[in-house]
Amino acid sequence: MSRKTDDLDRHIGLRLKMRRILCGLSQDDLSKELGITFQQVQKYEKAMNRISASRLYDIAKILKTTLEYFYEGYEEAETLYEKTMTTKEYLASLPQKKSYTANDILARVIAMPSGADKQRILKNIEKEFDSCQ
Repeated sequence: MSRKTDDLDRHIGLRLKMRRILCGLSQDDLSKELGITFQQVQKYEKAMNRISASRLYDIAKILKTTLEYFYEGYEEAETLYEKTMTTKEYLASLPQKKSYTANDILARVIAMPSGADKQRILKNIEKEFDSCQ
């Protein structure tokens, strides 16, 4: 059996990162709560390592969410993972709204195709939340 991560692992890692940021926790904060290194949290978020069921349960408790949260939106994102859309194509495909909540924006960023644009946006979001602490 291959240990290669798949799209679902990446989706869960991105949802973990989004929730951690929304909760105002750093990777170090979360790692201390879990009793692991911050590098392990990084690996979970980047889907370099898979998250076990018991660890995901612990993470959900710490981040005050449900296990289902980590899987939300996967069906929609799955079609994006299968396509090779550019960031510009992805953004053009989104329905337009007059106003967006922080969750709307983060959900859209999470679902973006991987690439430099997505990483830049995630880093900027993380920087903004870090500056608020």
